[in-house]
Amino acid sequence: MPLVVPPPSYVSGEKATKTDINLIADYVNDIVDGLTTFDHLAISDADGLTVGGLIVPQRGYLAFQLKPFATVTEYDLFIAPRAMTVTAISVVPSTLQGGALTATVCKATGTSAPANGTTPMHTANAINLNTGAYTVQNITLTATAADLTLAAGDRIGIDYSAAYTTGHAALTISYVLA
Repeated sequence: MPLVVPPPSYVSGEKATKTDINLIADYVNDIVDGLTTFDHLAISDADGLTVGGLIVPQRGYLAFQLKPFATVTEYDLFIAPRAMTVTAISVVPSTLQGGALTATVCKATGTSAPANGTTPMHTANAINLNTGAYTVQNITLTATAADLTLAAGDRIGIDYSAAYTTGHAALTISYVLA
């Protein structure tokens, strides 16, 4: 049975009645006493979900600085602590590489290295690190949902077309928890 907050009698802009509050209190007490269970909590407005007075975020963001590594062409950026789904990837080069260089953000599992040929989160080599200094590149994600879905312990990595030797960039990955 679902627990609905606010109660069904609530109409936008109208306050819950004492009867509504009493019904919710009785229902919560039944749950606490083990007399009933519920399968989900429905809240009409995401801003209504707070913990300690703070609104619980619906989306998270991972921010990374991409820096030069003389000989490294792929590495891990993040280990997922729980299940999540990537919803957007953006990058902005600040200092350009000075020669052709592209990158791919990849999902990696187990002991696999991040590789643009196996589980790319977008079209391989879509990130151009030698064009448009200070221009945000919003990357089109793959249509393969499994490549965007991470289980706890899965990793997000980056795979460069060559060594990133002189440029710098900022990478932002948006996600929702599963």
